[in-house]
Amino acid sequence: IVRHAPADRDAQRNLGRALSWSGRQREAAAHLSAYLAAAGEDEEARRLLAQAQAWMGRTDLALGTLASAAIAHDDSRRLQEDLSDIRRPRTRVGTERSSQSDQLDIETWRLSHEVALADGRGMAGIRLERVRFERPDGSDSAVLERPMLLGRYRFDDAVEINAEVGQDRIDARNAQVTQPLVYATWLTVWPNDLLRFDLSASQSTFDNLRSLQLGLTARQVGLSMDFTPDERQRYNLKAEEGDYSDGNRRHFAQAAAEWRLAQAPVAVWAGLRHTRFPFAQQLNNGYFNPMRFASSQLTLRAHWRPGGESGRWD
Repeated sequence: IVRHAPADRDAQRNLGRALSWSGRQREAAAHLSAYLAAAGEDEEARRLLAQAQAWMGRTDLALGTLASAAIAHDDSRRLQEDLSDIRRPRTRVGTERSSQSDQLDIETWRLSHEVALADGRGMAGIRLERVRFERPDGSDSAVLERPMLLGRYRFDDAVEINAEVGQDRIDARNAQVTQPLVYATWLTVWPNDLLRFDLSASQSTFDNLRSLQLGLTARQVGLSMDFTPDERQRYNLKAEEGDYSDGNRRHFAQAAAEWRLAQAPVAVWAGLRHTRFPFAQQLNNGYFNPMRFASSQLTLRAHWRPGGESGRWD
């Protein structure tokens, strides 16, 4: 229809909408930008363009698109308000408590503050964590305190970097206080709408008493690939190489796939996931350490927004 009736505004908008809803945000943005340049002002098309730009992570472009012409419709105004919220500083407080089958209770508190940069193109922030590990009978415990600096920057449509760095302070009973460096960084590349690659590097501590008492850390590098041919299916491959400060080594590989069974009112996804990893040595230093591990799983998850896509609750 678009090819044979290029002046049909509804057809042009509907093509852009269909591309965006199928996950092809770059194609949608390119089509809608060309249409607006040729046809002149069209607020609905401009809103669709801004939404596609936001969904591909370019809040800065989306805000510029909406600000380039007068806004008359509520849908455009709501989108502009939602995008403007991203530019505001954010403070989060959270807590959680878990009880593990190895007779260990873990209580976590988090406080973070983030400031947006360049209309949401980047972010800088700080996060404070305090984690208490304790046996239910009080026979053993450890306290971990972790201040972290956070950062993110989107270079262009195709490349983004995230990083966080800090220093743990581990005060474990019957052990010296240790203060290992911890960090995580990942570079994300989107060659197109279908593929995503993540290259990561990290150093972290563990969530068990023995590893904390020994002051162990794990340093890992990884590569992940996501393939999303359309909005109804997703595929992921992941590989990691881990070096442990006790001399151990782990090779990790995972393949996963998901297919959408239903969209509205509740999105339902079913999938398959296969994970395997061998260790170089079998030690007794607290972390999960079989010589070899393999697992195949069926997955099922659901996502519901009671108020619809513009609702406040997930």
